[in-house]
Amino acid sequence: MSGTGNPLAHQLEVASHYDKVWLEEDGKIGESWESWNFFRMRPSAHYEGLDALGDLRSKRVLDLGCGVGYSALELAQRGAHVVALDLSAQGLTTTLQRANHYDVPMQAVRASVEVLPFADQSFDVVFAQNFLMHVSPEKVGYEAWRVLKPGGKAVFIEPLSHHPLIKLYRALFSSYKGTRPRWCTREDLTQLAAPFAHSNTRQFYLLSTLASMGFIQSREWLLKPVWTMLNGADSVLGKIPPVQKMGWVSLTLLEK
Repeated sequence: MSGTGNPLAHQLEVASHYDKVWLEEDGKIGESWESWNFFRMRPSAHYEGLDALGDLRSKRVLDLGCGVGYSALELAQRGAHVVALDLSAQGLTTTLQRANHYDVPMQAVRASVEVLPFADQSFDVVFAQNFLMHVSPEKVGYEAWRVLKPGGKAVFIEPLSHHPLIKLYRALFSSYKGTRPRWCTREDLTQLAAPFAHSNTRQFYLLSTLASMGFIQSREWLLKPVWTMLNGADSVLGKIPPVQKMGWVSLTLLEK
């Protein structure tokens, strides 16, 4: 996790940062994950992660680090009983507003992902996306394992540290810099998975990362052909062992 002598203090600092950022989401309550042009393209780490969870109807699902509720909304729309957890008060407010807009039930809890306020074996599923750079993967992995029922599943979708183009972008432009992130490595994912009986990790977005550039993904007529071409190249490059480990985003599937 990010270098600090007080992990909770750092997490609260990050939450305060996002409280300010997510005030801008007030006018976007009607948006969903499908509003993000690049990330709705298939194959997608996000959608493959959701689909790997199977039938979620009546399942109790914990969305760790829910942000402003895009994933929590999709989980609820698939029939899950969702508990959305984050340290950002503004993020939770927006999450509930989004749930109300789409008329789906949801519970929101403000807490640290490293010390979950739930009893052992409380959930059927844990879903998490885009927050491990701010916390201890080892602690989060243990807590996710602890609150899952036997046979329960967890999905973690996380940006990685080693994609060359993304490393350059982060150095020059990334809005994350103010939160001092420590981007995930393969070793972090190994620590995350340690308590679980079964684990599998895949990486996404090699050359297809280029399709996320603003001038491409903002033009629907351009995005689809560029995505198709670059994703085809990824299918070939992904078979080369040294290259297949250079993806931008990882999808880790875990089972207790």
